[in-house]
Amino acid sequence: MAVTPKGLFHAAIGESGSVLAEWAIDRDGRGKAASLTIAEYAGCPLEPYENLLECVRTVDSQVLCEAYKRYSVSGSDAILKTEGITPILFTTG
Repeated sequence: MAVTPKGLFHAAIGESGSVLAEWAIDRDGRGKAASLTIAEYAGCPLEPYENLLECVRTVDSQVLCEAYKRYSVSGSDAILKTEGITPILFTTG
């Protein structure tokens, strides 16, 4: 790390991928729909949006993993059934 930002960061998460990867952008909303279904399976309210965010931020990680597993075998849209290759960037509008 460069010396200039020293002290500005306490931790970091390293991730691979690129915003140029077409598969990583949810242009048609299927990724969002799948995410909402998984959140619902985890017991999170879908509305108001602030409550949904608070829930998925604080729900036990095991509960979220079980919800993902339930979704992946439920016969729903195959958008998230690609061995971990899921949309990472949602578009707005």
